[in-house]
Amino acid sequence: MNARPARARPPALDFDELPVYQPLIGGLRHLSRLPHTPPDGTVVELLCGDIHQVNWREPAVHIYDCHACVEVHLEESALLLSRASPPSRTVPAPRRRRRYIDRP
Repeated sequence: MNARPARARPPALDFDELPVYQPLIGGLRHLSRLPHTPPDGTVVELLCGDIHQVNWREPAVHIYDCHACVEVHLEESALLLSRASPPSRTVPAPRRRRRYIDRP
């Protein structure tokens, strides 16, 4: 019997603990890069690439979270962590070529 290799599941993301503006559009909760709720009329780009104009409405019923926003958030946080950690091995800097000037 051929067994498939186990896939690593992405870590569960708790939207409630993220300090970002999270608009709820038609029951779908998104993520943005803004740290707080912007004023009415502001146009916000969401992590999934959607554009949302902020306006006050009656709160919608939360049905589920945007999976594209979760994917982008996890990729960006992994990228930030990889930049913050030192490289695993040191790679020598490329050697600079010397420029020779022909003098008369």
